[in-house]
Amino acid sequence: MSNEAIKPIKKVYLVFGPESSGNRMIACSFDTAGVSSVYSKNGKYIPGPHNPNYLDNPLLILMSLPHNKIWPDIIDIYRKVKSIGFEFIYLIFLDRKTDFMAKSQVFQDRVTQIERAYENIQIARDYMKSAIESLDITNLCLLIILFMD
Repeated sequence: MSNEAIKPIKKVYLVFGPESSGNRMIACSFDTAGVSSVYSKNGKYIPGPHNPNYLDNPLLILMSLPHNKIWPDIIDIYRKVKSIGFEFIYLIFLDRKTDFMAKSQVFQDRVTQIERAYENIQIARDYMKSAIESLDITNLCLLIILFMD
C-alpha cells in the first residue's frame, strides 16, 4: 500500500424546489448532519452558518425556483460542479402541495397575487422536469421529495 493520504470523496447536494417547498428546512437538516450549506447571496456563494470550512465537507447548494426573481440554470450549475471535480452529485428536487406553497409565497411577500404564485409553481415544476430530461444521469443520484401537508 502507498503511504499517500487518502483523498476524500467530493460530494455535492444540489437542492431545488419552488419557493416555500421546504428548501430551508432541508438545508437546516443537512447542516445539522454536518453537510456544509452554501447559500446564494446576490450571485455569490457563502458558507452556511455552522460550517465555515465548507470545502472540507460534503457541500449543499440550494436555490428556490425562482431565486430572487431569477430562474437559476439547473443544467449549468450541475455542469459547473461536475467540472470542479465532485465525484458524487446528488440532485434533490423538492415539491409540496400547491395551495400551501402559493399561500406561503403571498404571506412572505414573494409575490403580490396568488395567481402569480400558482403560475410560478407550475413553471418551477416544468423547469425541474426539463432539467431531469436534459441531464446525463449516468453519474447522478436523483431524489424527489414531496411533502404532503
